Amino acid sequence: MLLVVAIAWLVIVGATSTVVGIRGARTYKRVRTAQTSIEKQVRSLEEGGLATLRAKTEQLNGKTAEMQAALERLEKSLARLRRLLDAFARGRSWVRTLIRVVRG
Repeated sequence: MLLVVAIAWLVIVGATSTVVGIRGARTYKRVRTAQTSIEKQVRSLEEGGLATLRAKTEQLNGKTAEMQAALERLEKSLARLRRLLDAFARGRSWVRTLIRVVRG
């Protein structure tokens, strides 16, 4: 009787272990396939993303240079406008002085 129980226990444990082992192997294969696929997609996205990022960085650098040049032109224009306004203010004070002298 003890021999029958031991054999039954070995059959049950052996069958269960075999089923679990087979399912584990299938799951491992599926996971490896999925992991390989995901790694390929990530590499593809990284390469494409880096290329896009580099292109956008170059565009941004170009626009930054354009803006810097525009700022320099604006500063020169503002300096000329300040000189013109200062000259106008000096001329206006001279004209006022002359009007006072003529009227007065």
